[in-house]
This record gives sequence, C-alpha cells and structure tokens, in this order.
Amino acid sequence: MTDDPGDGPGPPSPGAPSNAPSDAPSDAPSVPASPALPGVLPDDVRRQLVELAAAVLGEITEAEAPVPLRRVRGFAPARRARAGAAPLAVALEREPAFRQRVAAAWRASIPFTAPSHSLRT
Repeated sequence: MTDDPGDGPGPPSPGAPSNAPSDAPSDAPSVPASPALPGVLPDDVRRQLVELAAAVLGEITEAEAPVPLRRVRGFAPARRARAGAAPLAVALEREPAFRQRVAAAWRASIPFTAPSHSLRT
C-alpha cells in the first residue's frame, strides 16, 4: 500500500479530476441548438413533412401502411395530420418504405430548377 492520496477513499487531492458535477460555469463550448445537429429538422420542415406523410398515408392501401399507422389512416384527412402527427413522425424515422414514399411525394411537389450553366445551347 502506498501513501498516495489518490489511491484510497477520501477527498481527492487538489488539482485531481473530479467525477462530481459542478455548478460552476464551464469553459467548454456549449452544445449547439438542436436544428444544427444532424438528423434534427426545423419545426416548420417537420410539420410540412408530417402533413405530406398524412396525405401519402391516405393514398396508400391499408396493407401498404405501416402497422402503427393503420388506425391513423382511418382518420379524416385534416385530423390525420393533426392527431396523427407523433406516430407519423415516428414512422418517417423508423419505416424505410413509408419514408421513401413520402420522399418521392416531397420531390414531386418541388419544381425542378436547373442551374443556368446547364441550359447552354
């Protein structure tokens, strides 16, 4: 056994790292707001995707609908987006086939704009 204060129980020696949380302000940079994190959508984009997902859900058959959305599929179109927002958002994250259908509808809803340099004659 050694007399090193860091080897046994008791308070850590001055300057030793501590595992206890500190109330003092940290010099470390803060975590950026969630829109800057990968995979997190701004609220407006998320709302538009959920509304589009609700429309897509109404256009597919019950057999094509993800199981968690089959009850939501029976809602009236306006209620589908409002009351089914949470399960629709989860399905967009977890159901690849449904996400691909919604992505195709999203692409179809946005007019294609070719870069001006590609329109040379």
